[in-house]
Amino acid sequence: MAITKKDIEKLSEIFATKKDLEAFATKKDLNLLREEMNAKFDQVDRKFDQITANLDWLMGKVQKILDELVVIAHHYREHELRLEDHEKKSEFSR
Repeated sequence: MAITKKDIEKLSEIFATKKDLEAFATKKDLNLLREEMNAKFDQVDRKFDQITANLDWLMGKVQKILDELVVIAHHYREHELRLEDHEKKSEFSR
């Protein structure tokens, strides 16, 4: 029993050819891709760390401003009460 041309054509439809295999990624290709992706992720991580550090700094500044506003509001209330007290005293002295 000899292999015919028809048998070879049928086998080439079922099995991958050398040309087909060349189109697939090799282990080396996948390793290179992994290394490239890891390098990109490292860059993203560094940028994210920078952004986080800047946001921490900014939130520190915002918190200081909010703390100052609390103190200013307290002083304002004290002054407002004193002014009302002085106004009442001046009304009685008239």
